[in-house]
Amino acid sequence: MSQKIIQMKTSVSSIEEAEDIAQKLVENRLAACVQYFPVKSIYRWKDNIEKSEEYVLIIKTSSSRRDLIVKTLQQIHSYELPEIVVLEKDFVTEEYSFWVEFETSVDSNLKEEESKR
Repeated sequence: MSQKIIQMKTSVSSIEEAEDIAQKLVENRLAACVQYFPVKSIYRWKDNIEKSEEYVLIIKTSSSRRDLIVKTLQQIHSYELPEIVVLEKDFVTEEYSFWVEFETSVDSNLKEEESKR
């Protein structure tokens, strides 16, 4: 395994949406881990200054899953224009990299299913 490990970032309006997106990404092995936490945002939207409470999601994944995550977020996100940002990592420990790659690989599903038999 030698995929590049990346973090992706998005924000949503509710804890329910944050948990739903996190659950879907991890269950479908698109992400190894998703962290979410509340933030307060000030931004310009449609010529108005807005303030809102949001939840930021940090999605830990391999680069091979990036495009599928973008497509998934575009389909299920409630925002008209969702924030979808990719943060490439210059350094990741070998052990952590292996874990992320394993948890986001299709082969992991097969190994999991075989162990249940």
